[in-house]
Amino acid sequence: MTIYEKDDLSNGFDDEAKYTQQQHDGEENGLLPSSGRHGSTKRPTNAWFTSRLQISLIVLNSFFLILNIVAWISLGPAKEAVQYELRRFTGVGAHESEFVGPASDKMDSKWDHLIDNGKWFAIAHDMFVKVNGNPDTGLRIPDDPEGRFFGMLQVNHQLHCVDILRRSTWFNIKRYRNRDHFSNMTDEDVIIHAKILRQSLQCHGDTAMLTFNWVHGHDWPQSAWRSLHSCQNWDALNEWRAENDISHLVTHLERPSWVLDPNAEAPGHRGAAEAVDPIVCRDLECDP
Repeated sequence: MTIYEKDDLSNGFDDEAKYTQQQHDGEENGLLPSSGRHGSTKRPTNAWFTSRLQISLIVLNSFFLILNIVAWISLGPAKEAVQYELRRFTGVGAHESEFVGPASDKMDSKWDHLIDNGKWFAIAHDMFVKVNGNPDTGLRIPDDPEGRFFGMLQVNHQLHCVDILRRSTWFNIKRYRNRDHFSNMTDEDVIIHAKILRQSLQCHGDTAMLTFNWVHGHDWPQSAWRSLHSCQNWDALNEWRAENDISHLVTHLERPSWVLDPNAEAPGHRGAAEAVDPIVCRDLECDP
């Protein structure tokens, strides 16, 4: 893809539930003669109030819990494509995996097809501000009348990180030494990709159970890879990416002139891509 210089980047692109309360006469026999008792509506007892209060608190708690969960869902248009399913992991233990094997054109092709890093989708200005924070230096779609920005799914970059680690195990082969992303790559570059994967695993926190068995001939318990994991439907995500792909419409990128000018200053505030420390969010408050 060709990158062109651009001088100015500032232009824009039930029915209600019915409850029947049976009230019991709380008067003890003998406190009033029969003739002195009057038919009247009893005041609600403390137990009545307590039960209603408990129900109300449960409803309110559920309501705010749902709001809290919704607020913490990752921003992004691909939420509409999320479908969960139970899946058993393969390629572990005695199972073979189609993505494991010696370095070769065939193996590289499988990983390239899996990652499919070339698909981009468009992000509206308001969404970009929420996710990135600095539209002044954002990567805009050239000549887009709506002033939208480029975006891609994190999962595809995380798969790219796995591929980097896979290839790094074959550093003794000239095939990967000075090829693609490995040109001038250092140990620190590989470590950065490992950090991204570590944080992604901690972020999703797979709670599927790992169990163990004694196996004849082994002096140590063996892992049983039989658990079902709650997974997103990968085909559904790929279909969404294909439907929203704009890469075929893009012929070039427009780099602002200040980017490579050592004497120039970037517009707006410090860009999200320049952040060194992680952003920590607690109780829906985020500290940069």
